[in-house]
Amino acid sequence: MIYGNTFQNCNGSCMYVGTSRAVAMNGNRITNNVLSEGTPQGQARLIFMQCNNYSASCSNNQITNNTITGTQSGETAVWVERDAGAMAGTLVSGNLFKNMSNCVLFGRDTGPNYASKNSGCSVMYTGDGVRGSSIQP
Repeated sequence: MIYGNTFQNCNGSCMYVGTSRAVAMNGNRITNNVLSEGTPQGQARLIFMQCNNYSASCSNNQITNNTITGTQSGETAVWVERDAGAMAGTLVSGNLFKNMSNCVLFGRDTGPNYASKNSGCSVMYTGDGVRGSSIQP
């Protein structure tokens, strides 16, 4: 669990949770953190969750009740990406987004994943080929 931290003036990513090894990375909880982007970085991912090994399992993670502030420079608050392996069941809920270009992105070939009950942003989307993911305000 990553709980109750403050990450200020992040450049690129504030928080990375992922693997490129053949391991199980399931059930992670990222909750009650405060994250803010520093110098505008364009494609920054403030919380970046990635599965990047064909034998890895990266499922049933939760990103909840965080406050995430951007600079309106093209950044994404929560980016969930599966390059290889299994990744499904990620919940993004109860987060407060401030001054973000994009709030939630579920990358291609992930899912199903769920985003709901987040506030402060209407730009939430899924990538191409997302399986059964649901994104609601």
